[in-house]
Formats: sequence, C-alpha cells, structure tokens
Amino acid sequence: FAGTEEATICAGETYAFNGDDLTDSGTYTAELVAENGCDSTVTLTLTVLPTFASAEEATICAGETYVFNGDDLTDSGTYTAELIAENGCDSTVTLILTVLPDVLTTVSAQICSGETYAFAGQTLAQPGVYSAILSGQNGCDSTVTLTLAVITVDVAVTLQTNTLTAAATNAAYQWIDCDTNLPIAGAVDASFTPAVTGNYAVQVTQNGCTDQSVCTE
Repeated sequence: FAGTEEATICAGETYAFNGDDLTDSGTYTAELVAENGCDSTVTLTLTVLPTFASAEEATICAGETYVFNGDDLTDSGTYTAELIAENGCDSTVTLILTVLPDVLTTVSAQICSGETYAFAGQTLAQPGVYSAILSGQNGCDSTVTLTLAVITVDVAVTLQTNTLTAAATNAAYQWIDCDTNLPIAGAVDASFTPAVTGNYAVQVTQNGCTDQSVCTE
C-alpha cells in the first residue's frame, strides 16, 4: 500500500509524523506495516507557512489618542500586538508611538500709552495677561501667554508764579511753545520760566516713551 498526505503548519509549530516532530517544509516518507501485515509507504508533503513581523511608527499630539489593536494609546512607547495574518498564522506588529508635547511659550512686551500691540489677530491697548492657542512648528497646538505692559508717561505740570514744573522724574524734557508748536531752544529742564507770556507744554520722555502735556497759559 502506498499513500500520500499533505499538511500545513505555521512557523514555530511542529507536525508529528512517524514518531518525529517536523518543523521544516519538505517531503517525508515513512515505511509502515499495514493491517494486512504488508509494508505500507506513506509520503507526507509538509508546508511550513511563515509568520510575519512588521514595524510601524506613528506620531500624535499630546491629548490625542492612537488606536492600536483595539487600545486607545496616549503615551509614547513601543507596543506589540499578535495578529492573524492572511495565511492564518500569527503576525507580530510592533508600533513605535511618539507623543509630541504641547509647546508653552511666555512672551513679555510693552507699549506706550496710546499705542497698540498685535497678538493672535487681536489689537491690544490695555495692560494684562493674554493667551492664545496657535499651531506650533511640530504641528501640535502651541499655547502662547503674553504679559503686556502699557507705559504711561507722567505729563502733569504745575504752575507757581511764572515757573512751570513737570512732575515726572527720571525723565528727559523739552518745553514747547504751543502757539508755534515749536520746541524752545535750551528749555530741557524739569522747570521752565518763560520770558514772555504765552501757552507752553512739555514733552516728557520716560521709560522709552514720549508724551506731551496739555498747554498751560
């Protein structure tokens, strides 16, 4: 009697044939004793199907999730899953997941009173702390916090007898003839005593900003 058989296993499995555990593809022959007492030759064609291993990389932003093998992943790391390939054997998939951080940026700025500051599509004129969510260079959200200072120049002026005195300290001064709107040569001190009756103001430069007082007669 002579017979043939075919079998298929996955890599890593074994197939028992004639007392042996086979692990490799090939053709195997065994001489057996049939029920009638005569020799029987059995030929086995064994096919070992390969298993598959693959790797993939993915990137998400902080706060997002990545679905892998039914799990919602939120942390950077290496993850492995055992799946069934099309040939029916195990397939090992390795995922390298990178979670990009949100970018937090702090910005300080100052403007002079009366000026404006452009920030994230807004035109700001008041001091305060402002935040905006922008798109960062890594493609994820970037939170920018702005601390805006508005510098106000002290332009108060007092008149005592015939002398005008600017209230500002640690500043630069330039007295102006309001009737001509021209600076008065040499009048660069905090106090100014006009030689003639008229209307006068002072331009004060303080902390990098310049402003002018009202005219005083």
